[in-house]
Amino acid sequence: MKMEVSQLSSDLHSTTLQVNQSSPELYNISTSSIQAKSKLAGVRNLFRKKVKITVFKRVDPEVIFDGKVPVSPTGRKYEKCSFLSKGQEFVVDTDLRMPEGFCSWAWHDVFKDVCVLAHGGDYYDWVEKGIMYTCCSDGIRPVSFLLERIEE
Repeated sequence: MKMEVSQLSSDLHSTTLQVNQSSPELYNISTSSIQAKSKLAGVRNLFRKKVKITVFKRVDPEVIFDGKVPVSPTGRKYEKCSFLSKGQEFVVDTDLRMPEGFCSWAWHDVFKDVCVLAHGGDYYDWVEKGIMYTCCSDGIRPVSFLLERIEE
């Protein structure tokens, strides 16, 4: 009798394993394969660099709207981003996970640039090697970030 077991692999792709209940050693081989993939992912992290994210500037909605800031549907006037502070620093480790305390919306926007720097890429046509300026996509109160590859 066979049954399917879904297993999330280290690269976040779903893999379906066929498991024969009468031969558990088949399952053990599959588990070993998944553990080997996980170890390989750890080795890949060795080639990545850490990236420092610095909150460079929080833009005042007064600037965006030329002094005519709209009011939210709840009647509240929009202000600068209150989640992050200018000069605040975060370090992205080689596993490329969002740093604790970082805004998840901003992370979605800056992640692609973090990946380029972490993997040794550069934007040297725009800025010097190992850095990038980027921002979140909040159109009312955007935040700009300085990303710097950490060479250790």
